[in-house]
Amino acid sequence: MVLNRFNNMFPGAFLDERIQHKDFIVSDVEKKFSVLPTGSSPSRRLCDMFWSCLNWKAIDELLGGIQLMDIGCGTGKYFKLLNTFSSSRIKKYAGLDINSKDSWKEMSGNNVIFETYDGINIKGKIAAGTNFFISQSAIEHMCEDVSFFCQVGGYISDIEKLALQIHLFPSAGCLRLYRVHGIRQYTPRTISTLTRQIGSGQITLFRLGGKKCNDLHFNFITVPLRKREEDQRKSRREEYESELVKAIKSDMQYPAMEPSFYALVISHNFPESFKLFTC
Repeated sequence: MVLNRFNNMFPGAFLDERIQHKDFIVSDVEKKFSVLPTGSSPSRRLCDMFWSCLNWKAIDELLGGIQLMDIGCGTGKYFKLLNTFSSSRIKKYAGLDINSKDSWKEMSGNNVIFETYDGINIKGKIAAGTNFFISQSAIEHMCEDVSFFCQVGGYISDIEKLALQIHLFPSAGCLRLYRVHGIRQYTPRTISTLTRQIGSGQITLFRLGGKKCNDLHFNFITVPLRKREEDQRKSRREEYESELVKAIKSDMQYPAMEPSFYALVISHNFPESFKLFTC
């Protein structure tokens, strides 16, 4: 906890000047909620909303077919979720994690593969043609996160083609919420350490959520679990879902400097006219 607090200091220092800082804002939160899995934490709901709002059609057309690698894929549930959000536009999917999961077998096929790796060396696992790299709540668990970005950046530089990276990970505010979770959280300063490993590319850092979402997580999840009580997302389900909508809408209306989560988007050789979202 002490090391994390120290690492999260001076968030606005030594920034990568190429990073564009933006807030993730959706016009109709209730409508987007109708297509998202329920019962998740505020940050995870925001992440799912982010994935669902991507301009999958344009991404598919620009890349000439989405060949996606999901690093830290866990059970592989995001293959199904992203395939739904993209209207089955994922041409090839490769999931990578340090441990294999039983759920991998039922999803594996000609264009869907899952592999294990040592958590550090990824470049040798990247299949030819891969053009879309994602991670969801994964890089905070990597011992060598800088090396990870070096390896992916090196591969993209070598192929000299259009490619896209999207990584979602916790902000410094999550230390209060998650406590002992992963190795670290991130600030614009530490994110800049990662983006400096990228040669060329347009870099945008989206802030997801803020104070209202963080307070909701703290009151409904952190405090009960700390007291060894039941997670109140279950015992007060309807109230939680209602309050979550209000919290997300409020944070989008009044963005905070300390978000609930970050989404780092790095587009390589994409045209300036490209629009990332459809909502």
